[in-house]
Amino acid sequence: MATTVQQSFVQLKSNLEITGLQSETVSTRQSGVRDVIQAGMQVNDTFLTGSYARHTMICPLKEADIDIFCVLENKYFHWYNGQNGGPPALLDFVKRTLLKTYTTTPSISRNDLWLGIPTVVISALVAFTKTAEQYPFVAAAAVIFSIFVPVLSGITTFLNPNEKEAAHLAAAHAYDRLNNAARMFWSIDCWAADATDEGLTSQIRSLVAEKDDLNKASPQIPKSAYEKAKKGIEDGEASFKVDSASS
Repeated sequence: MATTVQQSFVQLKSNLEITGLQSETVSTRQSGVRDVIQAGMQVNDTFLTGSYARHTMICPLKEADIDIFCVLENKYFHWYNGQNGGPPALLDFVKRTLLKTYTTTPSISRNDLWLGIPTVVISALVAFTKTAEQYPFVAAAAVIFSIFVPVLSGITTFLNPNEKEAAHLAAAHAYDRLNNAARMFWSIDCWAADATDEGLTSQIRSLVAEKDDLNKASPQIPKSAYEKAKKGIEDGEASFKVDSASS
C-alpha cells in the first residue's frame, strides 16, 4: 500500500523504538549488573552513560549494549598500577566477579583490551572531573575526555573483536574438519575393498563442494596473517606423514 514520506518516517521511528517490556527488562538487567559489581568489589559510584542514559537506545536490542561506569576504590589502582598483572588483571577480576552470578557471560578476549583499557581509564578520569568542575582546566579536560570515551566505545562496538574472533575460530575448526575428512578419504576410503569409482567420485565432489562453501562463508583475514600462515606452511608446520606421497 502506498505511503507518504512522513508516514514512512513515522513507521521507521516506531520500528526503532524499544517497547515498554524491553525497557523494563533492560532496566532490571543493568541494575542487576551494578548490584553484582557493588557486592563483589569496593565501589565508590556507578552511573550510566551512552544511548541508554540519553534515552536514545534503539532496536534490535541484541545489537545494543548498556554503558555502565564503575568508579572503584583507590586501592585497586595502587594494586594493579604497573604490577600484579596491570589493568588486564583488574578486568579479569571484574569478569570473575560477574561470572559468579552470570555464569554464561561470554568470554572476553585479551584482544579487546587495546580498546577496552583506554576506555576504562578515560572513563575513570571523566568520573573524577565530575567532582572537580570548579577548576577551569579540569573542566576543559572533562570535555576532552568526554569526547574520547564515546569514540572509543563506538570503535569497540563497531569492530566487535569478540565476534570476529569467534567467526575466525569457527572457520578454522571447519577447515580442520574438512582436512581430516580429506585425509581419511585418501588414506582409508580410497583403499577400501568395497570402494567403487562412483562412490569415490561422489565423496570427492562432496569434499570439493564443502570447501567451496567454506571459502564463501569464511571471514577474510588480514594480509599479514595470511603471509604468516603461508610461511608456516612452507616451513613444514602443517605437514603430516600421512599426507606424503610415500606414506
